Amino acid sequence: MSKKIELNAGDTVWVIERDEELVPGGVIGLLFLAEVAGYVIASAFPYGYELLEDQLEYFAEKTRQAFEDELKVYPSADCFASHEEAAAAMEAGT
Repeated sequence: MSKKIELNAGDTVWVIERDEELVPGGVIGLLFLAEVAGYVIASAFPYGYELLEDQLEYFAEKTRQAFEDELKVYPSADCFASHEEAAAAMEAGT
């Protein structure tokens, strides 16, 4: 069973980024949106938008205008509530 992270929509989720061969390459902070079926749905933080509602409106507008998808999906096992947890997991070879 995959781990469940305790975050709310709008929080920062810390993700271990991996290359095509699944080798860890670093840790990045993203806007947490949801966790579903063992996966985290996240996005880069849109510049200049602090409230979650404003961020979601920004994404909705981008979708209406250009059908762009700025959402990212990661396995929950690569996602953490703090940078420190993510960095430690990456160092441990998770």
